[in-house]
Parts: sequence; C-alpha cells; structure tokens
Amino acid sequence: MKIHKLIFVWFLFLWTSGGWAQSFSPFGIEFEPFRTNDSQIEQKGRLSIALPVYVSGKDRIAVSSQYSCLRLSDAFPFGSDLFHQADLRMVWRHQMSDRWNFTFLFAPALSSDFDKVSADDLMWTSGIRFTQVRNARTNFSLGMFYAYRFSNHIIIPIAGFRRIITDRLIWSGNLPFLSRLTYQARPDLFTGFFFSANQYVSGISKSPDYDYIWLHERNLGLFIDRMMIKNWWLKLQIGYNLKRDLEAYQEPDDARWQFGANLTNTGLDPAYEYSESGFLLNISIAFRFAGSKTSEAF
Repeated sequence: MKIHKLIFVWFLFLWTSGGWAQSFSPFGIEFEPFRTNDSQIEQKGRLSIALPVYVSGKDRIAVSSQYSCLRLSDAFPFGSDLFHQADLRMVWRHQMSDRWNFTFLFAPALSSDFDKVSADDLMWTSGIRFTQVRNARTNFSLGMFYAYRFSNHIIIPIAGFRRIITDRLIWSGNLPFLSRLTYQARPDLFTGFFFSANQYVSGISKSPDYDYIWLHERNLGLFIDRMMIKNWWLKLQIGYNLKRDLEAYQEPDDARWQFGANLTNTGLDPAYEYSESGFLLNISIAFRFAGSKTSEAF
C-alpha cells in the first residue's frame, strides 16, 4: 500500500467526548487552561492517536483512540476534582459516486472519575452523514447523530458545508457544532475565525447526590495553525467563552429521548448548576501527513 493512499483527513462531528468535529490526524495533544482565579473549571486536556486500517478505491476505514480529562478547582460538591474519558472511534467513508459519499461513525466511550468504574459509565455515539460535491469549490452534507448518555437517548440532525471562496479563503461548517472561516496566509500558516459548541460528560461515583456531570460550552474566537517542523503543527485558539455551564444530574429511572438537541440534557432539572463566561485559550500539537496541511478538508 503506497503512503499517499494513507493521506486522508476526515472532519467528523463531537467535541471533546467524540464525534464529528475533530481531525483524524495520526497524533494530537491538546491543553486548555482556564482563565480567572474564581473559575470552578480549571483545565481540560486531550490525547488522541488515529490509524488508517483499510484503504481502497472507494472505501476508507480509520480507528482512533482518545483520552480526555476535565479538572475542577476542588472536589466539592462531587467528591472528585478530576474526571476522565476514554473512547475508541471507528470511521468508515465510502465513495458512492463522483459526487456522493457517506461517512459512518461509531464511538463507544467510558467516562468516570475512575474511583469506581461500572457499566453505568459506558456511553456510545454513532452517526451517518451523506455529502454531495456540487463542484470543485463547494460541497454540502446532511446526516443524523445518535448519542447515549446515562439513560438519555439523543438524536441530532446534522448539516455541513465547505465553500472555497478564493484560493486562500475557505468557509466551512459542521452544524450545530463548528463553523470556521479559514485564510491561508502561507503554505505553513492558516488563520481565521471559529465558532464551536463543545460538551463533556462524566460519571460520578464519590457523591450520593449526583450520578453524572454535563459541561456545555459556546466559544467564539481566532485560530492560528502553524507548521513548526515537517508535518508537526502548533495550533492556537484565542477567544471568548460565550457561555460555559457545568451541571450535575441524577440518572433518570426511565430512558428519556430527545430530538434536535445539541447534546444537552433531556428535560431533566439539574441537581447542581454553575455558569460562567470569559477568556478562552486552547493550545494543541498535531502531526499531519504531507498534503494534509489544513484541517478544513472533509
């Protein structure tokens, strides 16, 4: 198998817990320190590794493993200040015709404070997206996304687009999770503006009052991607958290379903609420194959 057949970067959907909106680069590490001294949310981090396992004329299959963590300022009121998530993602992309392809995602995950791990801490995510290439500069996509979180069943319609406005300017989106306006200043430098909607879910085992936490974020800002040495990129996001909500829930006795939510809760009243906004800083390092310079490619 020639190395150029392994050069593919897919932008799928979910945010730090797994989904469509993250690049399948072979290796990536990300760190997000938080802002003010009175913030209850201190840090987030992520480490990911991805490998192509099958490549043919019409099919691409890749597997990605990811570990992410969330640190709070103290253990009150959850009994723990550090939460973990480990997931394994399988992505299959099939070329149906010159203009149409679909991408299928399946991602089981284990998320907990890891004090007492049980089957209740298992989550999974799956989805399918159909993409139409309208012309050399434009494509559109539609699909459906399913997520299971602590007896909550969530179905989300998804839509995407990519428009090459000029040879240096690209506008793209994976809605409702991410939108980016990217400018290529040089072959080794990309910059632009972004909007992102992220979440983090984890089980709680040290508190009798709560079963899981749910973190929601809405971010707006500027990004810079710079190739430092061959195939290694430094990525920086600077912006503003329009809203960051940390909520804790008790798991419902009966399964709950919701359609059209952005991975929010399913109508339950949180047993604990905390909300903030402010400065955002995200730093990451990623390895990309030559020819995969921008993460804007579907």
